[in-house]
Amino acid sequence: SLALSWRLLGPDEQGALAALSVFRGGFTRPAGLAVAGCSGIVLARLLERSWLALLGHGRFDLHPLVAQFAAAQLAQDAGLQQAAARRHADHWARCIQPGEGADVGALAGLLAQVDADFENCRAAWSYGLAQGDTAALARWARVWSDYGSAKGRVRELAELVAAAMPVAAAGSAPRLALLRAGAILRYRCGEFDAAQALARDALDVATAAGDGPCRRAMLNTRALALKDLGRYGEAEDCAQEGLQLSRAAGAERDIAQHANTAAILAKTRGDQAAAAALYGQAIAIHRRSANQRSLALCLNNLGNVHRALGDGAAAQACFEESLRVAEQHGIASTRAFALVNLAAVHQQAGNAALALSFADRARAEPAAEIAVLLSADAVSTMAAIDQQAFGSAGLALRSLALRARQTGLHAALLEAVGCHARLLTALGRRGAAIARWLFLGDHPQLPAMQRSDIAQALQRLAPTADELMQAQALASTLELEILVEAAVACGAETPHG
Repeated sequence: SLALSWRLLGPDEQGALAALSVFRGGFTRPAGLAVAGCSGIVLARLLERSWLALLGHGRFDLHPLVAQFAAAQLAQDAGLQQAAARRHADHWARCIQPGEGADVGALAGLLAQVDADFENCRAAWSYGLAQGDTAALARWARVWSDYGSAKGRVRELAELVAAAMPVAAAGSAPRLALLRAGAILRYRCGEFDAAQALARDALDVATAAGDGPCRRAMLNTRALALKDLGRYGEAEDCAQEGLQLSRAAGAERDIAQHANTAAILAKTRGDQAAAAALYGQAIAIHRRSANQRSLALCLNNLGNVHRALGDGAAAQACFEESLRVAEQHGIASTRAFALVNLAAVHQQAGNAALALSFADRARAEPAAEIAVLLSADAVSTMAAIDQQAFGSAGLALRSLALRARQTGLHAALLEAVGCHARLLTALGRRGAAIARWLFLGDHPQLPAMQRSDIAQALQRLAPTADELMQAQALASTLELEILVEAAVACGAETPHG
């Protein structure tokens, strides 16, 4: 039995095995030595006697029954248990340090370490939370925001950060670090209201503390969240303030980041030339600094400008380079965006099968954000309409409308209505389709770049004067919530309008 075998171990072996029970998901030899506080000989004896299992790639683990038994032995001495947990937390604090995002090598190292020992990292975070160690929580919060932005698991990480908020004193540096990480992670979750509120609170603390880099970062996060909420004027104010502060500080990385956000807003209001120029500035900085993560994102965004300008070939080239960079450097979130944008390019070029394939690949990405899922559903709807697969189109539209309603993202809600109008057009329901296009064309929160698409859709329909008059009367009675509900109600075979 385990109890009998345990008694055959020496005191140093018993102590080491008990301490090793604090690991989650295995450990490397250096980690085991640091946390157990033992020699390599002791570790080798435990391995020889099958108390440890060798997993390969230099990692060890305890069988679940052994881990449970060893943890019970450790729990018999509260002092030893506390010391082992502290050594475990201290080890990961030394090994895993947050980066600044510009050093792609450091970021890649961080991502690889957290990937290999995510459960150990989370255990170290939990120890810091239990001890009220706000300095450790602040450091881990930055790790979580870096990791979440690049690799996903953002909702889980956002909840971890939220649980630590009450521990840090208002106005303190740890509180600022938690607010910053919370804002970034909530934005990545698609929780834009929460993201902009956390970013606003972080801005207040950063301004009072004179923390310029954090202030600039939170202006950017808030601008993006406000944009996604359809609050374009406030978003422009944040983006321009951030760009001015970054230029005044000579902070090239921040200049590039805010130029990218300003370009997104310029594109939204229909100023494609300004957007292309701003993306060009950002891309030049990213190439100089070898900031592959931001380069991939900017190339992706520039591709969307080319799409808006109707240059499908240039757009495809940008998306393909973005995808190559993202795949080469393991930038999962941008890889998902590049995939869904390639889907859109192929859909617009009439390659429905390729569009659906890329949309499926984007949806399958573990790090795909809500914006990717929404765009993939929209592309799938349109590609299925192009193939006259109306049942599939109805299902994709239903998914799009449900997700859009869940997030409250205005751009996605309007896109769901537009996709429904396309489907109704294909099904010959001209009056309902024309009314929806008219409703969208008059909607104050419709991005400027989409108005030309609506004008083209109406031009293709070529409504008669009588049709136009009836559709205008119907459009004046419509409400966005009702139209989204109608899109949700689309069945697999016969969408309802």
